[in-house]
Amino acid sequence: MVAAEPAVAQESRALLRTRLGCAEIRARELLPRVSVSPAEQWDRVQHRPQAGRVEEPNPRENWLAKWGRTRGPGTSFPKILRETPPPRGRRECPEGRDSVSQSAPRHRAPTGLGRCAGWRASPGRFPRGDGGAMDSPEVTFTLAYLVFAVCFVFTPTEFHSAGLTVQNLLSGWLGSEDAAFVPYHLRRTAATLLCHSLLPLGYYVGMCFAASEKQLYYPSQTPETWRAFLLLALMLPAIACTLIYYWSRDRWARHPLARTLALYALPRSGWRAVASSVNTEFRRIDKFATGVPGARVIVTDTWVMKVTTYRVHVAQQQDVHLTVTESQQHDLSPDSNLPVQLLTIRVASANPAVQAFDIRLNSTEYGELCEKLRAPIRSAANVVIHQSLGDLFLETFASLVEVNPAYSVPSSQLLTIRVASANPAVQAFDIRLNSTEYGELCEKLRAPIRSAANVVIHQSLGDLFLETFASLVEVNPAYSVPSSQDLEACIGCMQTRASVKLVKTCQAAAEGECQQCYCRPMWCLTCMGKWFASRQDPQRPDTWLASRVPCPTCRARFCILDVCAVR
Repeated sequence: MVAAEPAVAQESRALLRTRLGCAEIRARELLPRVSVSPAEQWDRVQHRPQAGRVEEPNPRENWLAKWGRTRGPGTSFPKILRETPPPRGRRECPEGRDSVSQSAPRHRAPTGLGRCAGWRASPGRFPRGDGGAMDSPEVTFTLAYLVFAVCFVFTPTEFHSAGLTVQNLLSGWLGSEDAAFVPYHLRRTAATLLCHSLLPLGYYVGMCFAASEKQLYYPSQTPETWRAFLLLALMLPAIACTLIYYWSRDRWARHPLARTLALYALPRSGWRAVASSVNTEFRRIDKFATGVPGARVIVTDTWVMKVTTYRVHVAQQQDVHLTVTESQQHDLSPDSNLPVQLLTIRVASANPAVQAFDIRLNSTEYGELCEKLRAPIRSAANVVIHQSLGDLFLETFASLVEVNPAYSVPSSQLLTIRVASANPAVQAFDIRLNSTEYGELCEKLRAPIRSAANVVIHQSLGDLFLETFASLVEVNPAYSVPSSQDLEACIGCMQTRASVKLVKTCQAAAEGECQQCYCRPMWCLTCMGKWFASRQDPQRPDTWLASRVPCPTCRARFCILDVCAVR
């Protein structure tokens, strides 16, 4: 009995611990649920306590602690709740509840999560908030600045309308192009070069704010790649400023435009006299000007000029050779829905010191350009220039006609007439004439003309049409006459029975200009053909087969495809 007491004590203590564990589970279920917002839950999950760390007990833990003290001094619920228990095996709840697994360590949830207290938070279940690479401020700014830089250099129409161009932003310093063409472009090319060279530096400055975590405003702390980019961004404006300073020396005498004009100056005059002549001719209203702002073509009485973004090409008309080197055909133009042909013309000066250049213009402006030029324009052998919309239509029309089925024109009929005299001493002879002249010959002759049995004479164009009309009707669908209906004589000639019926077969019943005829068969093929020919224009025989005429009885319009033979 003495040896059995410790075993009973141990069993009692084990039973007590088991009951206390079940009481703990019941206490958890009876705790009040605390409503916490998702943002607060996430904030608490981010700052969740580590295993073994003791924190201040929340109200639920305080309640459990008080309840545990009422059960006796041997139980410490705050310790159980605040510390991560060691791994244990599965234990059974004697009161019929589900088994509680203690095989894995339990991670305590943040304070005040209510029913989420037993949930193990995983950082992968909550989005980090970056939204992918496209939501990064660095990527967004890079794409936006790239689009802006491309549009600022290659200015589209929208940027011109909004005034986002070098010419508009610096209009106060550049002056007026109409008042002083050459000085305006001397300053414009220099300003454009400087503004475009500042674009990489502007990107770096913008990235200092878009990606502040990179600390780009401290060059000594930036990565090696960004330091190299900053060096390049600073070198480009420095080179541009040096080049502009070199151009502006001697009152812009070293600018490429001034050097080109100096080649045409007289011995005792300088490039400024030539520039004054260019300014005067540009102010005239009869000059030829075309092209987009980045590649304008200007032709005056003496000069051929091309204005680009960074340079102005100038050549004197009396020294140039113009050659059409290329032609590009486009189905649609940016300004309209019509096809357009773009010509590339090479402008080469007789002076080897003047650099040759190419100009591009629409083929519809080619005629106006030729009127302004003194020198002729040579064209390559394989280039066909369409100077107007009519020329484009004629080419398209010819290409469509080539793929259409060919039409065989009926050949003219030549008659051979044997002229034999009753006097055997007179030698007989033959005469040949066109069948259309046969009637006039018969009117002049006194003797009748006998015809062979197998010879059919087509005396007029109508006879030729009747032959073609009959051949086309034969291939049309036939019309079956009811057995109860008898065919009457043709009301046109009263010699033969009616042999044709008008039935709309060319198109559907509700389509086209032809109409359904409800008349019974009343005409023969020959009379219907003569009626069809009588309604045509004698001066336009080429339109006879495609025309439409009214029915001789009910006036319903029909074409040759609607004439059906009666079977």
